[in-house]
Amino acid sequence: MKILLIARHFPPTVSGGSRRAYTMAAGLRAVGAEVRVVAPQSECGGGDVDYEVHHPNVSPSQGPPAPPRLKDYLREWLLLPDPDVRWARRAASAATQAGWQPDWVITSAPPESIHECGLILQRKLGCRWLADFRDHWLDSPLRPIRHSAFRRVIERHWARRYLGAADLLTSVNARIDEELAGLAPGTVQKRHVLPQAADPTPGAMKLKAGLRHVVHTGSFSLSDPSRRIEDFIEMVREAKSLNGDLVVHLAGRLTEAEQAAAANAGLGDTIVLHGILPLARARELQAAADLGIVFAAPDSPAVPGKLFEYAASAVPVLVMGGGNWVAEAGWQRVNAPAVLAGQEEGIVLPVPPTSEETGVQLRSWMEAGGGNVSQSG
Repeated sequence: MKILLIARHFPPTVSGGSRRAYTMAAGLRAVGAEVRVVAPQSECGGGDVDYEVHHPNVSPSQGPPAPPRLKDYLREWLLLPDPDVRWARRAASAATQAGWQPDWVITSAPPESIHECGLILQRKLGCRWLADFRDHWLDSPLRPIRHSAFRRVIERHWARRYLGAADLLTSVNARIDEELAGLAPGTVQKRHVLPQAADPTPGAMKLKAGLRHVVHTGSFSLSDPSRRIEDFIEMVREAKSLNGDLVVHLAGRLTEAEQAAAANAGLGDTIVLHGILPLARARELQAAADLGIVFAAPDSPAVPGKLFEYAASAVPVLVMGGGNWVAEAGWQRVNAPAVLAGQEEGIVLPVPPTSEETGVQLRSWMEAGGGNVSQSG
């Protein structure tokens, strides 16, 4: 089976979204599929991308946000379903010109416009197409413009267009699957829930013995503006008063203001900034932790991918913030500083599926060409 996977983020570029595409590709390769990847150029070079298609903003800026200009507003309103549609069309052109004939194309969103690439390749190459969704489109949109009632009417049209044309639809959880069902009710036979996968890390980073090491990987406000590092620092300050041996490791892309807030918090060596780490190195840091941190945006609709990575490494976690999924799983912790300090226990999560198990499931759906909706993945 030959599969072309198109993703806006793919390792070694660091992004929460790269986890999904990476585990899908790794899993399908593990079960014998030939997988080629189309993605933007890496922010640090190298990587496992077969066809690099230039993107002008491969990674978000860490500096202060620039004031919006007229052309920014025009791009948001005129490029549908989102401005990345231009990259999706370039990716489709590059894949067509490569001269490789896949059996299947997989497009992994967000951005939702990436599915334009799948639609184009389905028509031009005559291949089948799987559209994957890891975030909500309209139910809980991160793009502010999608809160506009007029814009939502327009984007429902685009959603129906993509959902109706795709041969298979996968969602990272049942809530996103429910949104797809509402957008395109006639898709029940081709919709599946495919939970995020994570493999156990082969090793752990060596950290100083005798200390309590707490790890947070990923961004704060760059992932969601409502995730304030200042709120997290205040919890760390209180936890430090309960346990003087506490060390908090922050690995990921932080804004310049967030780096300054951590450096000027007056906590000395309690907060260690590792900067942006490759995925494998971030996993080694997670595996070395006494506690993993998930600091979700208030009312966030989806479980962050790093939660599954902590679980795969058998690391207890503290989940702060988040939407209904936190309450439904019973993961609320009233006294977060006490958990940080080690005076209360973190949550030990069920082991997630491996990338190979994901590959087995994906391949079976592809070979069947559809099938009934699965709520368990």
